[in-house]
Amino acid sequence: MINQKLAAEYLADVTRTCLIPLAPERFRRKDRAPHDFVFFGHVPVRSYKHAGQWRFTPKDVLRAGRSVAELPWDSEDLVCLEHAEQGARSLDGCTCTGWRTEIRRVIDSVGAGSGCGCHSPQAAAAQQPRHTAVDCLLRRYQDYTIACTLPVRALVWAGENWMVPRTLSCILDQRDEEENRLHAVGQPCGGCGALSSDSSWRTPTATGWKIICPACAAARLRRWLRPGKWCTGST
Repeated sequence: MINQKLAAEYLADVTRTCLIPLAPERFRRKDRAPHDFVFFGHVPVRSYKHAGQWRFTPKDVLRAGRSVAELPWDSEDLVCLEHAEQGARSLDGCTCTGWRTEIRRVIDSVGAGSGCGCHSPQAAAAQQPRHTAVDCLLRRYQDYTIACTLPVRALVWAGENWMVPRTLSCILDQRDEEENRLHAVGQPCGGCGALSSDSSWRTPTATGWKIICPACAAARLRRWLRPGKWCTGST
């Protein structure tokens, strides 16, 4: 097992000649993530918690890096950013936002009054703070990442719409699909085996997230609170 820093180094090495804009150094597991996977491009990599630190298997990390590095890349083969937008969906209390919505929010975020030369007064009056110059976006968002990719660096303004290379669009579409699947998948309770995708069943432990249903959690608490148990620690 390797830690997050070494995993990022593995990914940087295996993708060093890849033309897709990537940020391997941003590969890390967030403690409050809704599942135990970290995405590198479209590939989910399973994480494991050991001694309070998230770790990965080298095989999984290298597989993810190679899967992305082997993809074809043509910066002139573009698709419209607006195409097939799914928007934000609520899954089990978690809002899953499509990557296109996320990028549009970045594009719109600076808005009027930011000193943006490409933002016209007409657009401001219409409440459309949209940028039309890549340089304007890059000044603030060139390091903006989604699944260790750098989508803002790949954007192209085509006169009326923002465009993105087809390969990057496919990577992020697949990532969204897999992300939604991971949110919805049922996981067994570690006590009784009952299946649920309810995020409230997840509880953090020293070895990672565990799934404990309310009934098993209550039974566990009763065992700890029975007479003599709390003070003596006896079983």
